[in-house]
Amino acid sequence: MRNSPRSLAAILTLGLGLGFGAALPAAPAAGQHYVPTDPVEHPRMSYGDTLISLNDRCPVRQAKLNPAFHPIYVNRQPVAFCCMPCPGVFAQDPERYLRALKIEPPSLFQKGKKATLDSSLRYRIGFEIYYFSSRAEVDRFKKDPLPYCGVLTDPVTMARFRPTAKSPRIEYAQRLYYFASDSSRIAFLGKPEKHKDRRDGLN
Repeated sequence: MRNSPRSLAAILTLGLGLGFGAALPAAPAAGQHYVPTDPVEHPRMSYGDTLISLNDRCPVRQAKLNPAFHPIYVNRQPVAFCCMPCPGVFAQDPERYLRALKIEPPSLFQKGKKATLDSSLRYRIGFEIYYFSSRAEVDRFKKDPLPYCGVLTDPVTMARFRPTAKSPRIEYAQRLYYFASDSSRIAFLGKPEKHKDRRDGLN
């Protein structure tokens, strides 16, 4: 039996939807949207926690930011990205990319001051990155991070949560990780190499 032109069009449309044609753009992550700016080509991103991205273009590719991908938080402020690989690339050498875009993260301890972009003054908790102005500040933070670290990202679910003294936590590969739930901690321990580093920006 011959297919009518209408049925052929329907089959083609279905094929495209199933991935036989061009990939459809990813949907924005919950609560993420552009902030109107001038020039319009490089809007910043706003997130569900009401924070605005430090950057107006991807630090890795200098492309327009994409609301489909989660940011990486630097000193509790979001750095946004254009595509899936960029957060993982950025996390390998954040000082390089932050300097290129002239991004200076705010100090956690001195209001109105900037932290120093130096790997020796960098500390990580899970996917979050923190910079300080001196070794004394780094040591102060490491001794008791909860009053200063702010909201964190669960390394398994990517959910944002505020850790407490009772939050599940582990130290793995010389890095501290907090979890939003015991189930996330168990999943992490089951496949730590899969979850220990930021690999992409998807939900």
